[in-house]
Amino acid sequence: MIGYLEGTLRALDATRALVVAGGYELHISLSTYYKLTPGLRIEN
Repeated sequence: MIGYLEGTLRALDATRALVVAGGYELHISLSTYYKLTPGLRIEN
């Protein structure tokens, strides 16, 4: 489990998000998918 993640959202589809912060690929829910846009700066 990841407690904190910060970086730029590089790729996004309905089941995964790729964040440029060490190259983490996250499995996400559809509700999360609808809240994200590629290129978004992610800070928790």
